Amino acid sequence: MVFKNILVLLTIVVSAIYLISNTFISTASTRILLSNGVQFSIGIISFYWLWQVYQQKTTRLKTFWLLLSLGVFFSTFGTAIWFYLTLINQEINTPLLSNFIWVLSYVCYLSALIYKIRTNVVDFSNKSYFFNTVIYMIASISISYHYLLSPLIALKYSTTLSITYTTIFLVIDLALLFLVITLYYLLHFEKENRSLFFLVTGLLLQLVGDSLFSYFSTQQTYTAGGFVDYIWTTALLLIGFTGYRYSRSISSHEPKKKLPLLQREFLFPYLSIILLTILMIESYDWRINSLSFGWFLIFVMIITRQSFVMIKNKKLFTELQHLAYYDPLTQLGNRLNFINTIDRYLTNESTTRFALILINLNRFKMINDALGHRIGDDVLKEVASRLSLTHNGSLPVFRIGGDEFVILVENDCAVACEDFTSTIIQELHVPFVISDHEFAVKTNIGISIYPKHGENAEDLLKNASTALHHSKTSGKNDFIIYSERLESDVLRKMELEVQLQKAIELNQLSVHYQPKVHLQTKTIVGMEALVRWEHPHLGMISPVEFIPIAEETGLINEIGEWVLRTACVQSKQWQASGYPPLLLSVNVSALQFQNRHFCEVVSSILSETHLQPNHLELEITESIVQNITESVSILKKLKKIGVKCSIDDFGTGYSSLSVLEQLPIDTIKIDKSFIDRLSRGSRSPMVKTIIELGLNLQLNVVAEGIESSSQSTILKEYGCSIGQGYLFSKPINAQHFTELLDALYQKNEFVF
Repeated sequence: MVFKNILVLLTIVVSAIYLISNTFISTASTRILLSNGVQFSIGIISFYWLWQVYQQKTTRLKTFWLLLSLGVFFSTFGTAIWFYLTLINQEINTPLLSNFIWVLSYVCYLSALIYKIRTNVVDFSNKSYFFNTVIYMIASISISYHYLLSPLIALKYSTTLSITYTTIFLVIDLALLFLVITLYYLLHFEKENRSLFFLVTGLLLQLVGDSLFSYFSTQQTYTAGGFVDYIWTTALLLIGFTGYRYSRSISSHEPKKKLPLLQREFLFPYLSIILLTILMIESYDWRINSLSFGWFLIFVMIITRQSFVMIKNKKLFTELQHLAYYDPLTQLGNRLNFINTIDRYLTNESTTRFALILINLNRFKMINDALGHRIGDDVLKEVASRLSLTHNGSLPVFRIGGDEFVILVENDCAVACEDFTSTIIQELHVPFVISDHEFAVKTNIGISIYPKHGENAEDLLKNASTALHHSKTSGKNDFIIYSERLESDVLRKMELEVQLQKAIELNQLSVHYQPKVHLQTKTIVGMEALVRWEHPHLGMISPVEFIPIAEETGLINEIGEWVLRTACVQSKQWQASGYPPLLLSVNVSALQFQNRHFCEVVSSILSETHLQPNHLELEITESIVQNITESVSILKKLKKIGVKCSIDDFGTGYSSLSVLEQLPIDTIKIDKSFIDRLSRGSRSPMVKTIIELGLNLQLNVVAEGIESSSQSTILKEYGCSIGQGYLFSKPINAQHFTELLDALYQKNEFVF
């Protein structure tokens, strides 16, 4: 670092000159000449460095650097005049003109610091260094008055003019000290260039030199060209070097750093009172003087500071305690508060039972995604408010994370707990109106009861979560009380999740086929592909059980693609074997349908298997109409490929006549629950209406779940043309379906 080498070199040169001058030169005039020559040279160099910074175009706060430059100039100029008049008069004295010019230099320093500090707004009201600054000033004023001003006033030969000059310099020095200390702390708390630390050090040395000069003068021991002049020269060097260092930092694009305030710097005020105590003991004559008065003020300041620190710490502790135990968004108790409350219940002998009600907002993520997190936060706050007001606001309510809340109901039986939970559901069912958005929030609730369902917070919460999960699975805005059966169901589901991930890889999945029959001619016109899972240890697992798990875990896309490819390959093989082409129907999950790559996957599989697109029909549930715009777009893409589309389980979900007209589909498939109404020859106007609706929209109508000939007869009368069900055949594997085709083929027709 070049700038450090220059500073070290100049410091060594100045120190060497003063050392030689005061050690080997006995003539006062020679010593003064050498000292002032060095001081004048350093002043010229320092002025040049500062003036260069002022003239740079990239310099910020040009006024600050101009005032510093003038301060150094007047200081050097004043010294030159003092030296010149001393040589002429052959007497060491302080001329009036020199004093005036030196005062100008201090005025420039003061103006520069004031300008600099005003450009960096610092809030002193809550900074601990405000106390430090005040303590430093009290100590400085006390020492200065006791050792500098008071002895001068007491001297018999002191003139009014000398006392006035000393007082003026003392006041200026104290003002400069205050500003220097302020700038020092500002450099810590604001992102300032580190070069200004040289300015702080230089000005402090200048003040030390002034104080020593005043003290030695009152003691009549001051020696021109001695130690005090060396301090002044070094101070001038450091002030000027500030400019040199600053200009180099600009040219090198040195990043500004926010410097840490060292812990020891907060010890300085305490060192001040120690210093004052030592000086007071040394000078004490059992009368009140400036030292004892200053000591008392600093003592009061430190006590005051400690009081403020204690008050602030108490406030911070209260805030931290609140943050530790309460949710900052809803102001409800958090998970830690919840656990502590349960522990308090458990240690209270009067608590014989209580219920833990775990509440989860259904589809809350959709609100966040659609309306933004700010609306989501407002919903959480409104839910918290409603829950807090239940039961007259007397029950503890907690938000333990995300969209999960807990209410503890003490000493309530299961029946009363159920009634209270129903009240919660009704309260939250009232529509929310937030930022011009109105929507309903549905909940799922799980309940566990102490001590039946657990004897600690962890078990009670785990069991309530199990019940909550089953409430979600039911799809209802309802609650479930924990039971051991629920836990076994959860354990089985967890096991199925793990095993399902391996099912495809281990070849445990298979595709079964159920024929579709023309009800008038009894001819096979197609088949539906249905996935089956046979586990070597768990046995045959129903699709009703594992398909929802596949949807939750995201495996449905992989499984659905495998089923579609396997069924297309098999259908093409039957065609290659000479069987007439049959329409292959494959079920598609709503999640699989909404995958942005779904259409590309279908097209790719058809290309791989060489199956004609018009021989494939995709059966999709009614839930797709919840996002009608996107669903219509996907259906149109599938129609463009040439694939047929069918609405499965029609009549059980979301369809309406207006929506049905918008969907580019070919077939509606009547759900088995409607077909069951036709048992034992009874008729159903609803089934007839659905069939007529499909025919009027020029759609094919398929009835599933036909189990009796009477059902088939009624459906034919209603105009339904195609059906499937156990009346004709249960779902069978590919080999058995081939055997079925062979048996029918031998009769030269696919007729049952």
